[in-house]
Amino acid sequence: MICKNCGQNFEIRCPSCGAILAPEISEVKVEKLMVKDVISAGPKTPVRDVMKIIKEKDLNALPVVDEEKNLVGIIAQKDLLFRDEWFDALWSSTYMSNIFIDAVLRRMSSTVDKLMVKDVITVEKDDPLCKAAELMIKKRKNQLPVVEKGKLVGIISRKDIVQLVMSGCDEA
Repeated sequence: MICKNCGQNFEIRCPSCGAILAPEISEVKVEKLMVKDVISAGPKTPVRDVMKIIKEKDLNALPVVDEEKNLVGIIAQKDLLFRDEWFDALWSSTYMSNIFIDAVLRRMSSTVDKLMVKDVITVEKDDPLCKAAELMIKKRKNQLPVVEKGKLVGIISRKDIVQLVMSGCDEA
């Protein structure tokens, strides 16, 4: 099968029964599959609040937006746990527990703008779904913010794409 949007040749088969799945995927736009009601944070949101939201909502990351809903960054679980002094503290042998506890307390009293990734990989709502899938695979992302003219309008995840692809398995 050839994607009508990017021209790449692809075939998706069910790992169990071998049926070709979701041949219509090349025609699907990101907007059709994205989650529109996105939980986000502001740059000055306390990290403590973000950690609570990520835990309660079982999220991997939160987009960070300004007052006009412009996407200005993203903060992921890994940004909260393995950056800067946290990584060093985890591998320190002598004073690990004290250093780690101190790092945790400093991190929790910080704001999102100090930890967020500012160079965010995004897709536009009118992009083909195959572009989102390819970016997730190449850049090792579980989800991508969806933007329109720089404003956050949704989010799309690997889970959303996998569910679409696997929906064809029952029909085959």
